[in-house]
Amino acid sequence: MNGKIKTLIRVGAGAAVLASGGAMASNVTVHGLIDVWVGASELPGAEDTTFELGGGGMSTSFIGINATQELTPGLTVFGNAEMFFRPDEAREGRFDGDRFLPGRHMWV
Repeated sequence: MNGKIKTLIRVGAGAAVLASGGAMASNVTVHGLIDVWVGASELPGAEDTTFELGGGGMSTSFIGINATQELTPGLTVFGNAEMFFRPDEAREGRFDGDRFLPGRHMWV
């Protein structure tokens, strides 16, 4: 199976696990930053224009989930999980070998 497809399956499975765990929380928010750019170049004398899709032009892309749950009046549990990814390559982490989880940071 193609590596990109495997990565997308892993990302989807991770999101499903986080979402199912967050279903019990009273407040779940998703946040992040996707940095993708498109460029075009045409070499002198060339008839064709070359287009390129790239990521990380100004920042590293990440996705995060915040969840809070009030256990009792005055006692609230909260947590955050953020992971880096490369949207232009559909790959996890900032570089090959970088782990998707815990990625950027995770805490409860």
